[in-house]
Amino acid sequence: MPLGAAEVEARGGGRTEPHWDGPRGGLRVPPHPRKPRSLLERTPDAGRSDEARAPQVSRAPLPAQLTVIFKNMQECIDQKVYRAEVDNLPAAFEDGSVNGGDRPGGSSLSVRTASPGSHVRIRAAYIGTTIVIRQAAGQLSFAIRVAEDVARAFSAEQDLQLCVGGCPPSQQLPRPERSRRGAIALESARRLCKERLPVEDAYFHSCVFDVFVSGDPNFTAAAQAALEDARAFLPDLGRLHLFPSDGGVPLAASALLAPLLSGPFALWLCLG
Repeated sequence: MPLGAAEVEARGGGRTEPHWDGPRGGLRVPPHPRKPRSLLERTPDAGRSDEARAPQVSRAPLPAQLTVIFKNMQECIDQKVYRAEVDNLPAAFEDGSVNGGDRPGGSSLSVRTASPGSHVRIRAAYIGTTIVIRQAAGQLSFAIRVAEDVARAFSAEQDLQLCVGGCPPSQQLPRPERSRRGAIALESARRLCKERLPVEDAYFHSCVFDVFVSGDPNFTAAAQAALEDARAFLPDLGRLHLFPSDGGVPLAASALLAPLLSGPFALWLCLG
C-alpha cells in the first residue's frame, strides 16, 4: 500500500504585510490571495484551507475553511472529502459516511467527533496518518501526524510545503511592526498564556503572539490545544516542548516565531 500524507491549500483573504500565524492554523499566505496554494501535498489524501481576514487590529489571515481529500484507492477506500468551516465541524465526510466505504480497506479510514462542534479526529490507518481539526477563538486549526519520510519528501519546486527546519528569516515578523497594536499588553498576554502553558517553549511564545496581536485571550485555548495534540502524537514526550534550538532559528526579542505541531516530530508551519 503506498504511503501518503496531505495537501493543504490556502485561499482567499489576502494581506497587506508579512505576518506569522501560530497554533491557529499556521498557514502560509499566498502572494496571489485568491489562488489556492499547497502547504502539504501528498497522495492519496489532500487537505486545503481557505483564509478570511482577521479584525483590523491584527490584519492576520485566519483559516476559514479546511478541506481534506482522501483520494480513491483501488481495493482500499473510495474517495472521501471532509470539509470544515468556522462554526461547522461536521461529524462525517461530505457524503454522510464516517468511513472509507465498502471496499476491503474501508474501515481503515474513519471520522470521529471528540467534542461536537470543536474537535474532530480523522484517522487514515492505511497510510499511517492522523489529522485533528479544532475550532477555538472563532477560527480553525489542524494538526497532522504522518511518517517523517513522507513529510520530508519535498522537491525543490514544492516551495509552499511545511517548514520543517524553522521559519526562514524572510517569514519572521519583527516585533516593532506590531508593538501596541493589540488590545492586551504584552505582559498581560504573557500572564494569560502562562496560566495554561507554564513552560516557556515555542507553544508559549505562539500563545503570547496571538493574544498580544489579536487582543483575544481565547487564543490561549488554541495554543494549549496544539500542545495537547503534540502530547498525543509524539511517541517521545522528551521532544514535546519545542525550544528555539529545535527549529534552527533563534527566538530572539526581535522576532516572534512558533510552531504548529505535527508528525512524529515537530513540523513548523510559517506564514510567507
